[in-house]
Amino acid sequence: MVRSVVRNAPDGPDRNTGVEFSIRKATNEDCERVQCLVISCLNEFGAPFDLNRWDADLVDIESSYVGGALFLAVAPNDDLLGCVGVSPGEDGVMDLKKMYLYPVFRGQGRTHGRRNVRVSLARYA
Repeated sequence: MVRSVVRNAPDGPDRNTGVEFSIRKATNEDCERVQCLVISCLNEFGAPFDLNRWDADLVDIESSYVGGALFLAVAPNDDLLGCVGVSPGEDGVMDLKKMYLYPVFRGQGRTHGRRNVRVSLARYA
């Protein structure tokens, strides 16, 4: 598990401040709330959600991410903040499969999220 704190973004009062979170692997017990996150994000952009096609991996997370993982960013109270899914690609490179974050937690700095994803992947590799 990786712990981090999202710091204040200098621009805008709507930015979240001091949000502590941890990153962990998702299990099938997380399916419903990950689906809610994805639906929420897709609705923002008018994109469809389809459990029979491109979102089928969210029905059985554990089987869908064999060799990879769906990582969750969760607050200390276990609220879901976001997720990133990776699966094995060619030549030992992981492919980004999904990446969703509730809007209030976006815009906290370009490198913050990337760094946490890299650290998480390294710990679970």
